[in-house]
Parts: sequence; structure tokens; C-alpha cells
Amino acid sequence: MVNVELAKIGKEERATCTSLDVAETFGKDHKNVLRDIRALGCSAEFNRLNFEPISYVDSMNRKQDAYIMTRDGFTLLVMGYTGELAMKFKEAYIKQFNAMEAALQGKLIEREKGIAVRQALTKALQQSNENDRMHGHAYLSRF
Repeated sequence: MVNVELAKIGKEERATCTSLDVAETFGKDHKNVLRDIRALGCSAEFNRLNFEPISYVDSMNRKQDAYIMTRDGFTLLVMGYTGELAMKFKEAYIKQFNAMEAALQGKLIEREKGIAVRQALTKALQQSNENDRMHGHAYLSRF
């Protein structure tokens, strides 16, 4: 599975993984993961915020390129992959998105209920004040 760590990207600490982790997890050659990242075609801003170029020394003592990527960068990259593991990731992503949507819908329903209760209470108070005024005037006019 992908090794997730906290790393500073730009000015904030964010959950990240490396292109090496992606290559290992998805059974790809690292050079192909680098190619895929470079070929994503995302905006310069998205690239700057989600892919940090780094280097590492390989087992043959050579300096090699790699990337640290955020969850958003990882998601964008992996959504283009195929295969069993990529499909599991996509299905889990969809399942999580649906759970988030259901939670938000539940909050929306509760909010609407709260608004309806406040409106009913406001109307009841207004009617009560109106009744008090009417009874007060009726009482005063009898004397």
C-alpha cells in the first residue's frame, strides 16, 4: 500500500506520498510514473501545489528524480491508471464520496428542520403578541 507521510508542500504540512511509492504500489516502473506525472496536463498552479520535485540516490549511488505529491495530486494521477488495484482505489474513492454526500444531505435535512422549527416558533410568538394586543385592547375598551 502507498506510504503516506506529512510533508511541507508550499507553506503547509499536508498528507503526501512519493512517486516511488506509487510505482511500487501499482507495479509500475518509476520512470513511467514520472512520465505520467509530467504528462498530466494539469494547470501550473495545481502542479505547483500538488507535485514537489525531489531527488534521491538510488542503489547504484546515482541521483534520480522523483516527486512528493499531495492526496489531490495522487488522486489525479491514479484516476488515469488501470488494473485491479487502480480499480479498487477508484471504487473506494466513489464509495467515500457517496458517504460524504449522504452525510451532507443529512446535515441539510437537519438544517431545514431547524429552520422550520424557528419559523414556527417565530409565527407562534407573533400570534401570541397579536392576541395579547387584541385582548388588551378589548379589555381596555370595556371600561
